[in-house]
Amino acid sequence: MQIVVLGSGCALASKSRGPAGYLVRSMDSVLLMDCGSGTLQRMARSGVVPVDLAGIFISHAHLDHIGDLTAILFMLHLPEQERADDLLIHAGPGMGKILEGLQGVFGEWLTPSGCALHALEHQEGRFEVGELLCEVRPVQHHSSSIGIRVRGADGCTVAYLGDTDLCDEAVELCRGVDLAIMECSLTDDDDRPGHLNPKRIAELARRAKPEGLLISHLYPETAELDIPALLESHGCRIPAAVAFDGMGIAIDPPAH
Repeated sequence: MQIVVLGSGCALASKSRGPAGYLVRSMDSVLLMDCGSGTLQRMARSGVVPVDLAGIFISHAHLDHIGDLTAILFMLHLPEQERADDLLIHAGPGMGKILEGLQGVFGEWLTPSGCALHALEHQEGRFEVGELLCEVRPVQHHSSSIGIRVRGADGCTVAYLGDTDLCDEAVELCRGVDLAIMECSLTDDDDRPGHLNPKRIAELARRAKPEGLLISHLYPETAELDIPALLESHGCRIPAAVAFDGMGIAIDPPAH
């Protein structure tokens, strides 16, 4: 399995970090997780175009996570991007209404060429995207927020929480995975609900015990921090890396 970071930033404009976007590649299946503005171009730089996608996962309906959805769907309308299979968008409550609204504005231009488009709303549950086995649970950020745990055909596992506070559902999604992608929007001095800071990340990691951490969704204040050192100061001994745009991570299959 390979993870490609398309956007490691947030809603604030940055010269080096785009809004949220990630690719999960496993064998013949590619899953796009979130698609903030600029995702389409950054995806092309990684060698993936929309027709290659087995499916799309949306963690929640904030613009820094769905800003390029219209651009992706518009490109899929072009004959050059005609799909053989229907395109499924997996998301939390409300995505169907959002998609209807977008199609109400742009009409057939957001209908993929040669196939149907479906928004599947989840509170929790399991589904397949190509050969990827996915589990979703609600997390604490927005009424539409869900996190995802993905298992590849090779047995590798990754969890992506989107934006969330520390909660039991986030712990369960990350429990024992090979890689947990966690946001770090806040500093330890900021206790606002709905997001993670280094102290909360450390607590979540201690409870879930993933094999590794990837820290992303960085605001300017948190991008300047030595987050791995802060996690260690909070008692977290799990290896942690800070994401950057274009970063690729190969996850090896578990040893037998």
